[in-house]
Amino acid sequence: IGSELARQVALHAPGTLLLVDQAETELFYLELELRANHPELHIVAVVPRYPDQDGRISGPPARFAQLEALRLLESDRVAVYDLENEDGVPIYVHAKVCIIDDQWMTCGSDNFNRRSWTNDSELTCAVDSPELARSLRSELWSEHLSTDDPELDPIAGFDQWQQQAGSVGHME
Repeated sequence: IGSELARQVALHAPGTLLLVDQAETELFYLELELRANHPELHIVAVVPRYPDQDGRISGPPARFAQLEALRLLESDRVAVYDLENEDGVPIYVHAKVCIIDDQWMTCGSDNFNRRSWTNDSELTCAVDSPELARSLRSELWSEHLSTDDPELDPIAGFDQWQQQAGSVGHME
C-alpha cells in the first residue's frame, strides 16, 4: 500500500518525496520506477546502513547488494542516506514515514510493500495536513541535517542533504 500511495501521489507531480523505511529493497524498486516514470521528481530516502543482523544470507552479502543498488540509483534526483550518532555509530532506521510536498504524510509501521498490508500486522496513519506535514519534515530535517535552520524549499533542501553528506562522507 505504501508504494502504491507513492505511485498515485507521483501522478500529481509533487516536487519532492521524502521516504523513510527500513526495507531498502522495496524502496529501491519503487525509486527505479518513480525515476523512470516521473523524471522531474526528487526523492530523498533514509534507510539503515546495515539492514539486518549478520547471518548466512544477511550481513556482508546484504550490504554488498545494498551498495550495488545504490550505485544503480545514482542520479541528481535520487539521494539515499543512512544516519549515525555523534560517535559515528549507525542508527537503525525502523520508522516508516512518507512526506509529500508538505501537504500529505504517512507515519506508521508498514513497509513500502504489499506484504506489510496482506500478511503482517501493520498500521499506518495518512494525514492530509500541510501544517503537520511541514512541521514533521522540518523536525526530521533539523535532526538529520544537524541544524536548527534546515532549508525547507524542496530543491534547495535536496541540495542541503547532498552538501551535508559530502561534508562528512555520510549523514549524521
